Amino acid sequence: MVTSLFSNVIYFLFVNSPINANSPLSEEKRSTLSIKSPVITENITSNSMEIIHGNLIYADLIQNPDFLSNSSWSFTNSSNITSQWSSGGNNAWLHHQSSASPDLSFVNTTNLAENVTLITHRDTQNDYTDTHSLSSPSFRIEEGGPTDIYNIEAKFAFHSNLSDINYIEINMYGRRTGDSFAWQIYNYLDSSWELLNTIASSTYQWLNSTRTQNPLDYEYVNIQGNIRLRVYDDDGWDDQRDDVDFDYIEVKTNGTSGTLKAFDQIASINQTFTKEFTTEQSPLKQTTLLWEGFESASFLTNGWNAQPGSGILDITTTTPYNGSYCAHFAGNSQTAQSNLTKTFNLSGLFNASLSFHLTLESLEATDFLYLDIYDGTWHYQVRSYTGNFGYQLETVNLYNYSHIDGFQIRFRGYMSHDSGDNVRLDDVVVSADYSTNPSVLLNFSYRIEQVLNVYLFELRVRLWDSTQLLGTLWSTQVTKTSSIINISADISNKLSAVETYNISFEVYAQVSTPQLVNFSVHYDNIYIICQNITDGSILHYLTNKKDNKILKFVPLDQGLDIRFNFTVLEGNMTLHTFYQAPVPITVWIFNFSSSSWINLTNIQSLTFNWMNKSHIENFHYVEDSTHTLSLRYTNSSGATSDQLLIDYHSLTVLTYPSILTHVQTSPQEVQPGQEIIAQVNFTALSLNRQIEGATILTNYTEDQYIVQDLQNGLYNITFYTDLATPGRKQIQIIAIREGFENGTASTSFNLTGFPSELRFISGVTLLAEGYWADPAPFPDDQTKEIQVYFNGTFGGLDGAIIQARLNITDQLMPYEDLGNTIGHAFDGYYNITLDTSSLHDGQIGRVDIAAGAEGYSVAHLNFTFQVLKIPFNYLLLETDTENLTVYEGESIRIGASFKDLFHDRVLFSNPSEGNLTWRINSSGASDFHLMDQLLTVYIADIALPQYNVTAGIFNLTIETRASIDYENVSIDIRLEVLPKEKVILELYNIPAEILSGKSLTITAKLYYTDISNLTLTEATIRFTIGDAEKFAITDNNGIAEITYDMPKGEVLLTITASYEGAASISPANDTTTIQIITIRTIIWRYSPIWLPILLTLAVILGIRLNKRIIRLTKFQKEIHKVKEKIVKKMRIGNVPQPTREALISELFEEQLSQFKIPQSRKN
Repeated sequence: MVTSLFSNVIYFLFVNSPINANSPLSEEKRSTLSIKSPVITENITSNSMEIIHGNLIYADLIQNPDFLSNSSWSFTNSSNITSQWSSGGNNAWLHHQSSASPDLSFVNTTNLAENVTLITHRDTQNDYTDTHSLSSPSFRIEEGGPTDIYNIEAKFAFHSNLSDINYIEINMYGRRTGDSFAWQIYNYLDSSWELLNTIASSTYQWLNSTRTQNPLDYEYVNIQGNIRLRVYDDDGWDDQRDDVDFDYIEVKTNGTSGTLKAFDQIASINQTFTKEFTTEQSPLKQTTLLWEGFESASFLTNGWNAQPGSGILDITTTTPYNGSYCAHFAGNSQTAQSNLTKTFNLSGLFNASLSFHLTLESLEATDFLYLDIYDGTWHYQVRSYTGNFGYQLETVNLYNYSHIDGFQIRFRGYMSHDSGDNVRLDDVVVSADYSTNPSVLLNFSYRIEQVLNVYLFELRVRLWDSTQLLGTLWSTQVTKTSSIINISADISNKLSAVETYNISFEVYAQVSTPQLVNFSVHYDNIYIICQNITDGSILHYLTNKKDNKILKFVPLDQGLDIRFNFTVLEGNMTLHTFYQAPVPITVWIFNFSSSSWINLTNIQSLTFNWMNKSHIENFHYVEDSTHTLSLRYTNSSGATSDQLLIDYHSLTVLTYPSILTHVQTSPQEVQPGQEIIAQVNFTALSLNRQIEGATILTNYTEDQYIVQDLQNGLYNITFYTDLATPGRKQIQIIAIREGFENGTASTSFNLTGFPSELRFISGVTLLAEGYWADPAPFPDDQTKEIQVYFNGTFGGLDGAIIQARLNITDQLMPYEDLGNTIGHAFDGYYNITLDTSSLHDGQIGRVDIAAGAEGYSVAHLNFTFQVLKIPFNYLLLETDTENLTVYEGESIRIGASFKDLFHDRVLFSNPSEGNLTWRINSSGASDFHLMDQLLTVYIADIALPQYNVTAGIFNLTIETRASIDYENVSIDIRLEVLPKEKVILELYNIPAEILSGKSLTITAKLYYTDISNLTLTEATIRFTIGDAEKFAITDNNGIAEITYDMPKGEVLLTITASYEGAASISPANDTTTIQIITIRTIIWRYSPIWLPILLTLAVILGIRLNKRIIRLTKFQKEIHKVKEKIVKKMRIGNVPQPTREALISELFEEQLSQFKIPQSRKN
């Protein structure tokens, strides 16, 4: 079938598998089928192509293939090879040319140390962008290892043909990996080594040095023309490995160059292209991994792993489906399991499928054949079979399983009786699809223009993807010049996935001689083309949208002949092609009836244009078995310029009208176990032909049916009735065939049967509204059983199929056949387990029971049940105590656990199911409060003062609060809250104020309120004085004292004494204040007393001072008079005058005799 081609149509295909024991047995069931016919299927792209004559060029992969410019290509040089675009020749040019013929030659290299390796010409190139092989040097001097430390050196000798050298230039391109190295030249006059430079960098760098000499001294070039250089580890012994790398040594004498190592490098041109033409849409081919008919009579032939276990697993000749042998499963007197396993490697494959033919004989309801699948994880019971039926084809789609190496299928037999219970397996087929790669060629041309003195000269093409080098696509050794050479290399196996690639066209050369070296290479005409395509991988380009991915077909001498194959449905088709054809192109279509090509149309256009050819209706153009339609494009010209370009290529297909006619159904009436065959005819109206290969579906679900294609549009449908209920069956039939409208028809038949009876034995009670389960179940209950008795005309019917279906969940209840498990005395008795998994309390359900046995009509019963809450007697609520005694003001912690004894589990598993609560009667905590769950227990911390729980006796009740499924249960704890004894704490002998800086003894007394003069001893009292705290212990008198130094300054200080209390004693405290004062405060406080006294004293003292001042003033006047007398006397003529001092003395004596000082009074 080709349903994958139609993106807008989904077909539901039903596998005709045997009905399971749990399939419905409902006489009232009337199913209908409704599958919409496809109206139109668009844009079917071709799935394969074949080029008979001509080439297919991917013009959009390699850009600028003819080098008409330097665009799209990256030109990568090395230090000695130039890569560039040649505008004159329109090609890529890679070349090297020495500047002159040197007169120097390299003589030899000498190693003068142990474990030192001189490596030359190392080529480990690994990157197409590498411009110089620095990562792999041409020369390396290596120590033997990090533990073998040596003074290593290597000497190099050059020879010059010149005898009059006066100038030497030495150039070196190198690096070191350990310690530094000395780069030296030998002085022949001094017999010593002179330093040219130091190799001190860990990265490559150029080192340059020159020397001049008198040509007659032969200082650096001796008389034989020899020059000696060396690399020398001058650091001596150390603790690390020392190496030196260099890639280029050049010695110039008098301006003429010679080299020890000219180059060992790669230059390239490269381009990135994205290759998309191998994708998951590539056509897949089918391969058969296993076709097992067991004809070798051994499981080992095809690698089966057979494990009979305690049952029977063998290869038998009894009733095979095909050939002479088949696999056989059987049980024994006890239940047995047998396994038959096969392992496959499905890695890299797609769309695997499994099919087999199977027959079952007398498997009871507890007997099964299972199919398990392993794809890294075991998937159990992918298919299960039981019952009794003849050979039928089973198909299992493995698409959705992981296709791994180690994929397994396992047939697992699980059955009880060794005689009568048999399963036969035959024609096991496992197939899968695999993808094919395109045939892709790399075409290019090259020309060798010049080759001179090249040690190793190689051309090569290499390919990278986004992560790694994929390998060398092509290479050749070059030894001489050549004309243009065209190369075609098959690169199909290198392009295997949707990926971005980089392709590099390279020149690789090694030169180690100082001779003139020249070479030149030209690359041109680089294309990726396809020839002789026989698969459709490249047709991913022909999408249902224009995306600028053009296929260019170039004719060869025989002209152009390309063919496209479409996997399509028969129908009214239209061909769509977006093309460019400068010359006439004939489009053909293949007639499969006459095996000839028919001219469909002709196309020609110098620019891109559409061709839409409609009404391709003849069914001869579509091959019946493969659904193939073939188109062909040809021209008669052989000119390579006559190209056909296709950008878009698809078909539009409409379905044909059809009709399904009912021919006959026979017989019209049967008993259970008999078969009915209905025949229908499927016809395409407009084509006037019969439709073969259709899928036939019906709405018959009570048992299985099998469809047989009789060819010529006729189909037989065989209906089985072993499990069907008696009554008239209205059957709707639908025929589906891709490319045609769906056809519908209908038929009917009547099914009779022997009478049967089904009645309850136990587990139910008959009420007015019907049977009810008694006892009623609880949630998630599997302990209630209902026993029924199923009998026919001749007694109890054993081996019946009992379907007890719960109307709420459509779940089937398990049952036990007592005649099978106990003995034949209990034939017809069946125990049905009422399973209420996933149901909750209050739900009411009905179980509909249908019992069927071969040849008997199906009998029905039903009963109702209501799910009850699990009662308290199945619930265990426990606490960690029964009595609690505490003092008022305390906090308590309570704990409890809750267990469901019916299910033997701890509840509740989450808060949505329920929780535990607590409450205290006659208090502020009389409402329910939630407890906290801690793992499997519940706890609650209760602060009694928060809920105003005072002294007294209370009930602390712990109770469950279930949201569903459980009755609530509670337990009481006796809570006695004792009152605390009252005490008084007094501060005393505290003055109202105190002078700052003084010490104060603070005293507090603690005594009981209700007991006269009884103090509390050894209690801790906390004294708080301002911001300070002190503690003291009460003595035998209940007194606690502290001493406190008052702070400086004036402040009102608060003093608090507090007692925190004890378990049975209430807390107490007392507070007072004390004023701290200073001397200044005292002075101002008594100012009304001493201020008047001071004022009086001041007045008295003032009066006395005033009297003295008056006398003093008078004294001063007398002195003034004396001075005047003295002056007069001094004016008298010649009378000798006394001195000024004598006069003053005289005057003072006179006055002092008259002056009296009063005596001071005594207090």
